[in-house]
Amino acid sequence: MYTPTFVSSDVATDVAISANSETLPLDTLIRVNEITGGDQYEKIMKILALEDGEIYDLKLFSQALEKNITKLEDGSFEVRIPLSEKLKGKDLVAYYVDDNGNEEHEVTIKDGYAVFNTNHFSTYTLAEKVSDVTPPSNNEENKDEQGGEKDDTPKTGTGILAIKNILGIFAVVLASAVIIAKRENK
Repeated sequence: MYTPTFVSSDVATDVAISANSETLPLDTLIRVNEITGGDQYEKIMKILALEDGEIYDLKLFSQALEKNITKLEDGSFEVRIPLSEKLKGKDLVAYYVDDNGNEEHEVTIKDGYAVFNTNHFSTYTLAEKVSDVTPPSNNEENKDEQGGEKDDTPKTGTGILAIKNILGIFAVVLASAVIIAKRENK
């Protein structure tokens, strides 16, 4: 049996979405809003701890259903975003941010497009991947009792070593004082 391939592209941004799914209505069209500034842009950049990125609000709308298609239950969507000059030659990632944290989507470069897969639509940020740094999340499990960020650094006992060193120095000074006091009393 043949499964049709759904393809829709936005003329203004050249962003395209495709999927192999029987569940998408044939009249489904992509709606793309590139977010280049404002409160939402600043909030996402702050959450992801990024200096720069391209943010796209991606939606699929079906006239027949009279609603946005937000999730694909039987597969995934391939999203193709044209690669801008500022992102060419960089190791890229697509971030999705919500109230529970964020998720990263691996990006590959194909024919001048940044390509990633997802099973749901919302706002995605295309940016250079920051090595060895995980963007902060809003998860409550990362908070300590006072609401600050938890320190998950392994405890190595350096505080105990410092105390032992101070006690050792104190013992040497005390022993020296006792010896000097005995010599003076003779």
